[in-house]
Amino acid sequence: MSSSTSPIFKSALGVPGYALVTGAGSSIGRSISLLLAREGCAGITLAGFDEMAAVAVTDELTKIATNPEFKAVAVHADVRDKKSVKSMIDATVTTFDIIDYVVNCAGIGFKKAAGDTETPDWYRIIGNNLTGVFFCIREQIRQMETQEPWDNGYVVSLARQRECVLDSADRIKSTYAPLQRGSIVNIASLAAASGLYHSGAYTATKHGVLGLTRTLSLDHPQVKQNAVVPGWIKTPLTDASGEMRNNARDKSNNYTPLKRLGLPEKVAEAVVWLLGD
Repeated sequence: MSSSTSPIFKSALGVPGYALVTGAGSSIGRSISLLLAREGCAGITLAGFDEMAAVAVTDELTKIATNPEFKAVAVHADVRDKKSVKSMIDATVTTFDIIDYVVNCAGIGFKKAAGDTETPDWYRIIGNNLTGVFFCIREQIRQMETQEPWDNGYVVSLARQRECVLDSADRIKSTYAPLQRGSIVNIASLAAASGLYHSGAYTATKHGVLGLTRTLSLDHPQVKQNAVVPGWIKTPLTDASGEMRNNARDKSNNYTPLKRLGLPEKVAEAVVWLLGD
């Protein structure tokens, strides 16, 4: 890990550094932040449109953190706004000097048939769930590529590099892959692997997030990038009354072996494992 991380704490999942989590105020983002703190992360910036919700999570983190140097800060962030995203990155670097791990979890749901979706709704969903993710990743990569590489980076053979970059010879600079300078996990959705009924705008954004992740991992090999694709997860939306709750219950009963909704804590386990070294 980079020289700025805590030298006195060993993380079981390899996450002793400093993290940024967007959409950290509730549900999956909150669960990811809690697990990072339990697994020895030295510091976390919790970013959210609802800053007070993020502040509440920071209070939870300080009670369960296992790294003696742990620090948590909450910041307001509107991922649709480039200036707000840049301020989020700057605030994190000001506090921790570096950003080792990022989880882009901010997003909103929307359920309406494409033919009934008004243009403002389309732009709102695209702005939050896709353009916002792009704004975040762009600034995160720019920051990470300025940082010293992790001292446990791995090397990849020239043949494997050619596979990874689709045989693009102009991108092969040496026999060894660059050492890792950061790790990003983007939260997509089951919608990224299929179509969802009455969810055209939402589904389009999640396909986009998956495509961005795949492409940017080729363009920026020094930053490890992955996406997690949760299915039907128990969240405040699925707990709410009405169609969303009933639809989530029916989907989980009919299409999942466990016959129940997934849990945010289980998504967090996959995310933190991918973030680590």
